[in-house]
Amino acid sequence: MTIAHFIMQGKGGVGKSLVASILIQYLLKQRLEVSGCDTDPVNSSLARYRSLNVTVIDIMEGEDIDPGRFDQLVHHIDSSPAEAHMVIDVGASCFVSLCAYLKKYGTFELLRDQGHTTYIHTVITGGVNLLETLNNFCSLANNFSVPIIVWLNHFFGEIKIGGERFEDFKIHRELADSIRGIIEMPNLGTSLFARDFADMQARYDTFDDSLKNPKVFLTNRSRLFHIWKDYRQAIGAIGLVPILED
Repeated sequence: MTIAHFIMQGKGGVGKSLVASILIQYLLKQRLEVSGCDTDPVNSSLARYRSLNVTVIDIMEGEDIDPGRFDQLVHHIDSSPAEAHMVIDVGASCFVSLCAYLKKYGTFELLRDQGHTTYIHTVITGGVNLLETLNNFCSLANNFSVPIIVWLNHFFGEIKIGGERFEDFKIHRELADSIRGIIEMPNLGTSLFARDFADMQARYDTFDDSLKNPKVFLTNRSRLFHIWKDYRQAIGAIGLVPILED
C-alpha cells in the first residue's frame, strides 16, 4: 500500500518545501515510485520543481479545511499504486487547521486501517525560530501516534540550548519513542557550496537537473554533487527505505 510522508511545520520559511523536494529526489534515486502533493495555498513552492511529479491540492477554504478538497487528498493517497511513496508538503498556513482536522476525524488511523503507512516529517531550525519549531514538533508528537522524522536545519543558527544538542534536549528524551529518525541537513554556512545550492533552489532545479546542465560550470556541479552526496548519506543513515548503490 501507499507510504505517505506528511511534511509539517507551523513556522514558515524554515526549509519545509526544501525537505519535501529533497525527500522526493532521494526516493526517486532509490528507484521507487514517488509522487508529490503541494497543499500550500500561499506559495506552492514544491510545485515549482518542474522535474518532480507534483499535484497541487489547495485543501483550504479561507482559514478552514475544505472537506471536499481534503477528501481528494486522502483519495489521492488511497488510490496510489501499491508500495508507492507520496510526499505531501503541508503549508505553514494550513498547519493549525490541518492538525485539528486530522485529529478530529482520525485520518492517520483511517489510512493505517486501509494498510497505508504514514510518517510525519518536521523541520527544527536554529536561531530565533528554535523554540517555535520545537513547540510545533512537540504538538505533533503529543497529538498523533505516527512516527516522526526530524530534520535539523542549521542554516539559521546552531540548534543548541545551554550548549546541548537536540539529542540531549529534555523534549527529545521525553518524546524519543515518537521519533523514527533524525536527519542532519548539511550546514553549508556562507561558503561557495551555499551559493551554488541557493542558485539551484532559485532555479527550482533538482540535483540531477543541475548536474546534467552544461550551462552550470563544472566546479559548481562538483560542489552540488558533494552536497547531494551528504544529503543521501544523512537520509540513508536512518534506514527509511532500502538503499541502492549509486
